[in-house]
Amino acid sequence: MNKRLAGTLLAILIIVIGGLRLTFALSTDSLTFDGYQHARFVEQILETGTPLREDLLSFGGREHAYSPLYYYFIAPFALVMGVELALKTVPNIFYLAAIALVYLIAYEVSRNRTASILATILAAVTPITFSQYINNGSPYTLAIPLFLGITYALLKPEKRLPLLVVLGIALGLVSPLALLLLGGIIIFLIIMSLEGMKTEESYLEILFFLLFFSLWSIMVLFKEVFFSKGIASIWAYIPSSILTSYYSSFTLITAIATIGALPLIFASHAAHHTLFVRRKKNAILVLGMILAVTSALIAKLVPLESGIVLLTFLLSILSAHSISILLGYFEKTKAPRLQYFALSIVLFFFLFASLFPALSLAQDATENIPSQDHYSVAEFLRNETVLAAPQEGFFFQYHAAATMTDLDFLLVEDAEQRYEMTEEVYRARFVLPVLEASEKYGFEYIVFSEIAKQEYAREQLLFLGNCLRPAYGTESIEVFEVICDVKKS
Repeated sequence: MNKRLAGTLLAILIIVIGGLRLTFALSTDSLTFDGYQHARFVEQILETGTPLREDLLSFGGREHAYSPLYYYFIAPFALVMGVELALKTVPNIFYLAAIALVYLIAYEVSRNRTASILATILAAVTPITFSQYINNGSPYTLAIPLFLGITYALLKPEKRLPLLVVLGIALGLVSPLALLLLGGIIIFLIIMSLEGMKTEESYLEILFFLLFFSLWSIMVLFKEVFFSKGIASIWAYIPSSILTSYYSSFTLITAIATIGALPLIFASHAAHHTLFVRRKKNAILVLGMILAVTSALIAKLVPLESGIVLLTFLLSILSAHSISILLGYFEKTKAPRLQYFALSIVLFFFLFASLFPALSLAQDATENIPSQDHYSVAEFLRNETVLAAPQEGFFFQYHAAATMTDLDFLLVEDAEQRYEMTEEVYRARFVLPVLEASEKYGFEYIVFSEIAKQEYAREQLLFLGNCLRPAYGTESIEVFEVICDVKKS
């Protein structure tokens, strides 16, 4: 495959994937529930020019610790097109850069354009990579391409040093994924040393640069977290019950379903060939990144979704090396053109097995949005203090209601207790625990939605009585006002 054809196919792939993602994102007027946290951060910058740090609407008052650089990138677009529309479009455009980078890195690893295009298709159409971050404006839509961009620069560090420095600084200021990158470089250097292969001194220099800059940026952005939470801050201080549930459903079968069998098979073959048959430095670098991401997932050090997306991209890149080996075998046979037929069959079955799940997951992502009933309830609860399911917290906060819980636990002193309290209230059989929680945490209203029903396995609240009265209701959501205190009950 010549360079021009490969470029044309890559452009078509990016346009198709980008068009589909934007179609799904723009098919609704709302962001997903967690997207409204990002919307608040962008609005704060538009209104004041500074990040949102002191937040009276989350957990009854707390501080936020996060990197604001991503939101400064979004802010100019939000000023022109509105916050929600900007978070639907701009992050998806950022994310498309990952597809182009997969091709560039795959070509450096395999030196075969056909194999690189096929590996890029694997990366783009795999269900998890296609459907993730479609409608929530996540900062990982920028962090993941930056991670891959640095990996691309590391393949020729001396030649691409300016790019490496710029992207390294950007990633350090956008996401803690910079530390994951450091882990990949360290594993790469260890493998190279064990194999007796020489590495340029520039790798060590880059390692120390990224190490010190990443540590400096993390200490600047998250110093309060480390000082207040210590080692627990590594896990974002997520309550243990949530942390367990995030990973409990992820098994080998679900890994194959979300990542895809072909990237796993091809990457495994490429890793074996690289380590035991013919050593190749670029492939070892990608393998080091894969091992770093895998280790972080096992240790629960990265969010599951972002870790799996990044791992899928890296496995697809390494797959290019295996595909190029396979193409080389066909070239040695008496029917070299048979390679195109065989690869077409494999690609057809991959697309058949992946495309429909990918579209289904993308549809699910666009359906996980607030209903019209949520907007009606949010208007009623404006400027009130409420207890709602943690998944709904960011949405109600965006509409100026203070909530007792949400899904951002950093710098929350009693996150575990509040999360457990929420569960106890919704599952309570008697009113006294509810009144004690209301008195302790100060909420005046309880939102009982379809999300709460599913989360806590309740069709109705069991503790209703004289101390709670219906305050507002829609077809799918009920709001109850707490009108007693502990003494009166």
